[in-house]
Amino acid sequence: MTQEENFDDARVGKELPPVTIRVEREAILRYCRSTGMTEPIHTDDEAARAAGYRGLVVPITMFTQMVRDEQPQFRRRFHGMGMGAGTAFEVLAPVCAGDIVEGTTYVKDVFTKTGRSGTMTFVLLETILTDQPGKRVVTITESFVRRDGADPTSSRPAADGHSSR
Repeated sequence: MTQEENFDDARVGKELPPVTIRVEREAILRYCRSTGMTEPIHTDDEAARAAGYRGLVVPITMFTQMVRDEQPQFRRRFHGMGMGAGTAFEVLAPVCAGDIVEGTTYVKDVFTKTGRSGTMTFVLLETILTDQPGKRVVTITESFVRRDGADPTSSRPAADGHSSR
């Protein structure tokens, strides 16, 4: 489900709808196959247990996919090209196959910058994942940027010579 949302200064500090994520063994294996990840704690049950884990360990970069799969997409309403501008992870405890985690995302900041290519809007999100007892296990900080006023159907090169698509 997609939900349109205006991101403006009034959203800063607001909580997006929380999500519950059941970590599935097969999802970890599928993610590892699709990304070429071969580290045994992510792909081999026995190796993960031998290393002291409860089961296969979720790869760090899989956390954002898990949240996005369960959380409605929020987008700023305007024409323009958008992209991820960075992601940082703080892992406080391993998350393993079979775990259930709760994810709460907050709008940390929204701001605009104007440069020679025009005005861009930045949205910073922070997602906190907690385990069943409520202990924080992962914090994800993400930034997204959208260029205001661009024609999303245009494939003409931008002023810097790169395609605007």
